[in-house]
Amino acid sequence: MPGAANHLTVPTVLVPRHRPIRLLGRGGMGEVWLAERVSDVGASKLVALKLMTFGIASEENYATFLQEARVSMSMNHPNIVQVFDAGVHDGRAWLDLEYVEGVDLARVATSLRTNRHLPSETAVVHLARSLLRALAHAHGLRSAPGGAGVVHRDVSPQNILVGHHGQLKLNDFGVARVVEAVPSATSPVGKVRYMPPEQAAGRVGPQSDLFGAGAVLHELLEGQKFRGHIPQAGMLRAAFDGVVAPISRPISPALHQLLTGLVCPDPRQRFQSAEAALAFMDQHSLLADASQEWAALSKSTPVAAPSPAPPFDNFESSLSGDPTEHG
Repeated sequence: MPGAANHLTVPTVLVPRHRPIRLLGRGGMGEVWLAERVSDVGASKLVALKLMTFGIASEENYATFLQEARVSMSMNHPNIVQVFDAGVHDGRAWLDLEYVEGVDLARVATSLRTNRHLPSETAVVHLARSLLRALAHAHGLRSAPGGAGVVHRDVSPQNILVGHHGQLKLNDFGVARVVEAVPSATSPVGKVRYMPPEQAAGRVGPQSDLFGAGAVLHELLEGQKFRGHIPQAGMLRAAFDGVVAPISRPISPALHQLLTGLVCPDPRQRFQSAEAALAFMDQHSLLADASQEWAALSKSTPVAAPSPAPPFDNFESSLSGDPTEHG
């Protein structure tokens, strides 16, 4: 990816039949390399090769890594990053993911804030449709393990890729769970900043993902981080309380209704499904295509070299190498 140069020595081999090209990102549980995968017949394909870090191969970490493989390989949607293959080599688990040339939405949002620029309402509507389509596919998936849909649990700017051709793709299903398996949890999973109250309390469902999608839209419309006015120490309490600041930017009534229906603190008052939110968008002619604007934003966003992740990073970062924000 443009600007992702680093001074690391590129190893000759990480996984058989993969030629490493450059490091894209690193987290507490692993790293992602741009690699060329070569087939038996000599054909090759660029992939994002995700590798578990040496020395953390506990049974729980393996289970998390393989969970992502099982869940992601069951999905096939243009707005979801595909997983092509998975395996273990020399005790190190790996995944082959679709390589998207571009940056993640967190970097785009940071660049927009730095330049005091807001994306057009058309671009936000385009993003909303892309995210909701991805979530509708994941939530309605019957080929997932257990035969039920999949809840992402970490919909956030860091986990959305913006391609140089305007593609918008939801990434990192590493903390996803099959719907029937997640009525509750012992502690919240995902980025607290973008959580709804029920997820902060350890309960998740498809509507938790809808809140995350709405929080992402809110951040772009407002030009400030979602819950950016909340101190780090108070972020979990803000999630429990369902704190959502009003949008100060003038937007269309239909987009305002859509946003309200996504980030309502009470899940019973949110849209009941991604399909319902998409139907609302159809009914109110929220149908914009802003691929060219997203392509321009992707290409103009600087990409820093990968850097070591903080100790608490559980590697829910994007393929573009952004460190994860857990605040």
